[in-house]
Amino acid sequence: HEGREAGWMESIVGVTGNRAPQWIYQSLLRLPPGKSWVGRLRLPQRKPSPAGFVVADAEIAKAILTHPDTTKPAGYDEFDFICGAPNIISTNGMQWKHARKGVAPAFSSNHIKRMSHICLEQLERWREEFLDPIAESGEAFDVGIEMIYITLRVIAEAGFEYDISHDEMNSFVEAFEISSREFIIMNPYHRRFQILFPQVWRAKRASKCLQVLAYKIMNSFRAKNEGKEKKDNAYADDTIISRIVNNEHYANDAERAADIVMFLVAGHDTTAYSIAWTLFEVAKNKDDAQIKEYRKIAEKKEDKDLKKIVELDYIIKEGMRLHPVAAMGSARQIGKTFEFKNDDGSSNIYLPKYSLVFLVLYPLFRHKKYFGDDADSFLPCRWKNCSRNMQFAHMPFSLGSRNCVGQSLANAEMTTVLSVLLAKYDFTVVDDGEADYFLTLKPKGTMLTARKLM
Repeated sequence: HEGREAGWMESIVGVTGNRAPQWIYQSLLRLPPGKSWVGRLRLPQRKPSPAGFVVADAEIAKAILTHPDTTKPAGYDEFDFICGAPNIISTNGMQWKHARKGVAPAFSSNHIKRMSHICLEQLERWREEFLDPIAESGEAFDVGIEMIYITLRVIAEAGFEYDISHDEMNSFVEAFEISSREFIIMNPYHRRFQILFPQVWRAKRASKCLQVLAYKIMNSFRAKNEGKEKKDNAYADDTIISRIVNNEHYANDAERAADIVMFLVAGHDTTAYSIAWTLFEVAKNKDDAQIKEYRKIAEKKEDKDLKKIVELDYIIKEGMRLHPVAAMGSARQIGKTFEFKNDDGSSNIYLPKYSLVFLVLYPLFRHKKYFGDDADSFLPCRWKNCSRNMQFAHMPFSLGSRNCVGQSLANAEMTTVLSVLLAKYDFTVVDDGEADYFLTLKPKGTMLTARKLM
């Protein structure tokens, strides 16, 4: 950092602040030319980890993510406090395998089509109730918050067969914010003397609210399907909730509720903020050739064909690249010693066995080695005839066996929502807001106005 190594206190402040991805990016930019973007991260380590590292190099990241001895580190067990039990995010071994295998059929192509239809219905509801009146009045709206409402409704109905109310959505978002900020980066004194700190008790009440909603969803599903015949250990709809409720490998309903909470969390904000960031960039770059081309072609297309326009894919990919919502990527504990060459072929890079490795997407997606000298700019055209090197480095849903199980739904939602909004509305930035990081990179206070085009 600034030509020197950051100390452990500076590193803690850097990686736990609301600009952690940018802090790591700026630190890696200071590496000498020809050096791979790998850095030692001086943080207190849990045994048996001997060291911590950040990696923003595609080849090294892929080698680590796809290696069979790579596992989720112990730090993910902080999610157990929020969800009430070990869950699909925090566990390794057979519990994780049974949960992942059990829910995977819910994301098959047939079910994605059904969920896309629900997404379109919810989008039309939001347009009618909110966006069209706002467009007519010229009033600005917070794009991050509004996209949260859409994606929460979609995952609740499409994945859990549950009609979530507005009050339940607000309660869910607030409870997750309170519980995650206390438990994910927990003050060691809070952890040891929990009874003395009101923040801990407040966070525990918040996490209980999340679990209560999960049980409501489970009970609602069971009540609706009481007496119905099962097929292949699930009901005919084969939704996420069906696969969880009927997965006999769960020890109890507490574990089922924990995974319901985790899917609700992971299934709404990452998609919502990816859509919001893309709308923000489109509003800032109205004269971009790919945006103009998409709208020109969209004028002659029916709504059902908008998703097939190739320029839309370029726009979405670029939005996700420039503002990766999972900006800090994922952490892994490596089960073997890795050795790599620097980009210039000079001295080797050693990552000792059991090291904690942060595979950080924000600097990786702005690395000039993969995305050129204009890597900090929003240019959807870069994906037209893009290089294999660029495709290789773009991994917004991670890689390997622990990649995002719901990525097909996330892609379907983004494509459905953005295909309609970009074709039918012109957006203008009223307030840039700021990029705020905590678990996800969100546009905080970003205000847009909308004008109907067609």
